[in-house]
Amino acid sequence: MANKLVVPIAGLHCRACEILVEDHSKKLKNIKEITVNHQKGLAEIIFKNEEPSLKEIAHELAKLVYSLGTENVTIKKPKQNFSYWFSIMAAIIIVYWLLGRSHFLEFSGLIQGGF
Repeated sequence: MANKLVVPIAGLHCRACEILVEDHSKKLKNIKEITVNHQKGLAEIIFKNEEPSLKEIAHELAKLVYSLGTENVTIKKPKQNFSYWFSIMAAIIIVYWLLGRSHFLEFSGLIQGGF
């Protein structure tokens, strides 16, 4: 399991900013991989062994005229919308109906009232 740290970065404007921060940050101790997103203002850091120091990260960002953001970042798993669950239920009903039509399910008559 990879260790992951997500930090906000202030001052990112474009893809070039992302590349600059990614290339420069790989020099930091214990950082295995870094992915920067200028639209969200976030850096996702995959690290080895111990977590990199936020102080060291801030120092390296300052060399590039960027800084650590001040907001707290929480990563939330996106919720599934109604159409997702509706399509799952529709698929289950269709499979059940097809199995019932092929007489694969012996108990399908019980549900229809044919005790």
